[in-house]
Amino acid sequence: MLWLLGLAAEILTLMVLTGKIYTGDKQMMFMIIGIVVDAVAVIAGSQLWKHANRLDPASEANKVKFFLWNNLGLIAAIVCFIPMLILIFTNKDLDKKTKTIASVVAVVACLIAGVSSYDFNPVSQEDLAQAQQTAAQTTGGTVYWTTFGEKYHLDPNCSTIMNSATVYSGTVDEAFEANRTELCKVCEAKADVADDTAEADTDASSVAAAA
Repeated sequence: MLWLLGLAAEILTLMVLTGKIYTGDKQMMFMIIGIVVDAVAVIAGSQLWKHANRLDPASEANKVKFFLWNNLGLIAAIVCFIPMLILIFTNKDLDKKTKTIASVVAVVACLIAGVSSYDFNPVSQEDLAQAQQTAAQTTGGTVYWTTFGEKYHLDPNCSTIMNSATVYSGTVDEAFEANRTELCKVCEAKADVADDTAEADTDASSVAAAA
């Protein structure tokens, strides 16, 4: 797993830092390489994890578990960087130049990895089920999205995508897989109106039947 690669890179970097692995006058170079490999592995692993959660989301019933599950990448970033940062800051054997450069690179890498790993828009099982139900009732299950748009649509002629060069169609699951997890507000409003109309028609039919 990529997070394990990141952890291995951190351990090797710490071994270089503490002199367990002797690198002579190339200590700073190997430390920076280790930090970069660590960051790349954590970020890549987190992106794959977030993608997997779009395909098979967790339930939102337990808020704490839901948060932790969706942000395992952030936890991995903390595990793969904080111990290293502490040792770099507290190590008294590093020369000033190496310590300064390694600290800056590690802090920047940690921040980038942390922000990249955090899921700002997690999807729950409940979100997916609701989206599938709405699409099934409105379009028979087909939704639409574009190359650069951030949302999916119920209407291929929606005013927000009608001028797009390419419009993709598929199931809600495929839209979520493409990271289009939010319904277009225009389409949502139309769907709400359609639901209200259908409800009114049902009520009217019930009244007529009772009369």
